[in-house]
Amino acid sequence: MSNQKELTTLLEQKETSNIEVGRKLYKDAYRKIVTAKLPGLFEIDPDIATDILVNILKTLELLVDYEDNFNRIPKLGTTGEVLTKIALDVKGIQAIPSELKEDVSEKFDFTILGRRIDITTSPLDDAFVKKFTNGHPITLFVPSYELDLSNQYSEISNLPKESSYGYKLIYEQTFDVDRFLEDTLNINYAALDILKDICDNGSDNNYELNSNQFGDITPELVLEYQSFLDDLSQEIYTPLDNN
Repeated sequence: MSNQKELTTLLEQKETSNIEVGRKLYKDAYRKIVTAKLPGLFEIDPDIATDILVNILKTLELLVDYEDNFNRIPKLGTTGEVLTKIALDVKGIQAIPSELKEDVSEKFDFTILGRRIDITTSPLDDAFVKKFTNGHPITLFVPSYELDLSNQYSEISNLPKESSYGYKLIYEQTFDVDRFLEDTLNINYAALDILKDICDNGSDNNYELNSNQFGDITPELVLEYQSFLDDLSQEIYTPLDNN
């Protein structure tokens, strides 16, 4: 429960001059993710391993040498995984990082509630095709920004980084875990409705989406996705047993 205590301290702080607590939470979660990956570097394609190492080093540079990188945050995809782990840890829900070979070949980032889960922050069409084609692990879309600070027509690149969850955690020592998880569930239940419509109605779906925007949607995929979201929702809104 140390993460929960640290986050409680973080949220209670009024001063924003000391950024170490929020940064520490980020680093601690990132360390757990990277620790699961590094032993598998020699089990994957060398070019992929090199890219992963470069990204790790860049992320660590931003987190450690913050005076030279002030106001910068790691990639949104990396930050999405880190924030997910922090938020679920606070709620007492295990998010077990995948090993690198599993990440690369089986395309999942965590095991959550016994399921293999791929975390993504990308809203792009090609991402939807990859993430929802039958055979891909369950995808959990997580927000980079508080939902009411953007709209569906805004490009992520146009949103100020200061409004992102990652920036607020690292620099402002605030991370609204409940809001982050509520936003996550809202995004994914909305995606579930779309998938159900496509599965039931094909190209005649109400959203006028085609196979180039979504992959091979099967009833089994929809049921698996809904089952996970329902179980996750129940776990999130069940108070922690502190006895």
